Amino acid sequence: MKSRLSILVIAACLWMILFSGLVSAATFESTISRAMSTLKASKGDPTLLVMTDAPYVKVDGACALPWLDQAQEKTGCTVGKGNLLFFQRAQNHPFRLMIFKKNNGGAVIINRVNDTWATDTLNIGPAAISQPAFWDNTGDFQAGKDLFTPWPRWPMYGPRTALTTF
Repeated sequence: MKSRLSILVIAACLWMILFSGLVSAATFESTISRAMSTLKASKGDPTLLVMTDAPYVKVDGACALPWLDQAQEKTGCTVGKGNLLFFQRAQNHPFRLMIFKKNNGGAVIINRVNDTWATDTLNIGPAAISQPAFWDNTGDFQAGKDLFTPWPRWPMYGPRTALTTF
């Protein structure tokens, strides 16, 4: 009787672990779908660019590469096409993925925050980022509060803030 109960408990735990991974995956997949819809883009769009720290960070304590596979599947972006780029971060840094539409500067940034997927939609085209108002509001992004890092105050080198990770 005791061994049957142990087997049932183990089976229930395995089921919950498996099920929770599937639910999270579906949520990420729907987040990618919403981002593509927001950008008015479809899979294989030649104006798309994806940037991520997936090869270097973890999601919920596990390798982030399965999330990258899903993003590649939904966007059609690959390393071989040159429209999937990586940036390095420490392993304990949050997973970050940006989908960027090159022809209009639209971008959706997806970030893992407290077991959910947070997004920010912004315009990072040349006309937008050349305006001081853009740089004044960089601390407001939910999906990446560290997206922009202040530079030292070097007056001859332009703005004091730089887009460091994307």
